[in-house]
Amino acid sequence: MGRTRRKRARDGDGDGEDDATTGGLDDDTLLHIFDRISTRELLTRAAFVCRRWNRLCQSHVREIVPRFGDFSRWLHSSVWLKPKDVIKLARKHASTITSITFPRSQKDAEKIVSTVSALPHLRHLSAAFSDDNFPPYLAEALSPHLQSLDVFSRDHDLLGASVTWPNGGLAVTLKSFTLSLTTLHISSSDFGWDHLNDIFKCCSNLSDLGVVSSDLLILDHASISPMPPSLTSLRLCVSPGISVAYDRSAPWKLIKDSGRQLQALYAESTFSGTWQAICKACTNLKVLDLSTCDEVVITQFEEKTLCKIPFALRNLEKVCLPTASDNILLQFGRFCSHLIEFELNQISRKTGACNVQDKGIMALVEGCNKLQVMSFVNCTITNRSMRFIAFHCPCLRALNLFGCKLIDDEAVAILVPRLSNSLYCLNLDCCPRISAATLEFFRERASKVELLVIHKTLHNKLGALIKCIKADRPLLNIKAGAVSESDSCVPVILLSF
Repeated sequence: MGRTRRKRARDGDGDGEDDATTGGLDDDTLLHIFDRISTRELLTRAAFVCRRWNRLCQSHVREIVPRFGDFSRWLHSSVWLKPKDVIKLARKHASTITSITFPRSQKDAEKIVSTVSALPHLRHLSAAFSDDNFPPYLAEALSPHLQSLDVFSRDHDLLGASVTWPNGGLAVTLKSFTLSLTTLHISSSDFGWDHLNDIFKCCSNLSDLGVVSSDLLILDHASISPMPPSLTSLRLCVSPGISVAYDRSAPWKLIKDSGRQLQALYAESTFSGTWQAICKACTNLKVLDLSTCDEVVITQFEEKTLCKIPFALRNLEKVCLPTASDNILLQFGRFCSHLIEFELNQISRKTGACNVQDKGIMALVEGCNKLQVMSFVNCTITNRSMRFIAFHCPCLRALNLFGCKLIDDEAVAILVPRLSNSLYCLNLDCCPRISAATLEFFRERASKVELLVIHKTLHNKLGALIKCIKADRPLLNIKAGAVSESDSCVPVILLSF
């Protein structure tokens, strides 16, 4: 009887992890195994996870890389398992899986829906579909315990699938898991402000909302309900990479009434009016993304507006700007001492340069010594900035110097020794002064750098040397960047694999 009771209790847990290959290993043993695997490999193998793997892997990786929200942006398009393999294993371990991710542009949407419907404990689903094969009744197949739903897949670089809601509208679709849903990312061709009101009313525990819809441009007679008190992260876009204008009617009312509760706002916009509205209404932000795919020509007016942001939003920990100048960086260094991540990814297609020089970089890092991630795409900076970064940013883990044409091999010799215990990712793509000496440096000196990006031409030229380095430093991944100089006008995402 005792054995029967123990067996029933084990089956009733729904964990089913005793049958797994790792079931006989304790947590410390698994973490020791993780420590021998490169972080890149750990992250790309997280296509689907059971509870224990999810907990251990994420807690381990969180100690290695900066984390804002989730790891999805590190996964990019590289996925360990093919969709059919994910489906096969998901069905085999249906009683244990709580999180599952499918790569972009799925062809067999019906099989995915069938698989998802068989996962009773599913908490997190991320799936990318093309416009012509989005399953219209996906929501009906989801577990009532669902917490995170991403079907517009901004983190998969997909331009968004058009969601077709069942009869009865969005409120009916979400009704089955309104109490548990905390994250919702969707794209729809007919998602207007009325639908947004439905979400605010029925999803009382929602903390992260991302919507892409051209109907958000229609502001005539638009009314807006207050955000649920739990909502702290918001992204409203009229098309991928272009946010609503927060200085106009309904969007302005939304952030004026509830903006102080937001901690993360993704407002990719070139409109200085939006920047001013955010400064007035969202004073408690910790994450602000103003990046944009459109080139911003910075005038004295834009510079003055951007200079107000650090003074108004002093709690910022992560910021991504569409453009910058030395004066703007000076203000961030003066008022935003809590900054952990600073990204400047814009590249001028006309001049090929950004109006940031050593003066701005030095002012920023002197005032923000907690920085862990920095991106200075196409800035006119020299090794002098590298010395300041190496001295003032002891916690730096990722640095993007894409297109910084004055950076040379000496910069690596300055950075890596002092940051050998923290620096994880270094992007030197389109830096013409970088040569074989940099690769020889990594070959001879041990460091924690696991991802080094160099120009495609240099990568091809030094193929034999790279193979030797791979043999000596198996954890170091040397990746080729832009194919040609004509491609250098396209920003390289620092943390993409």
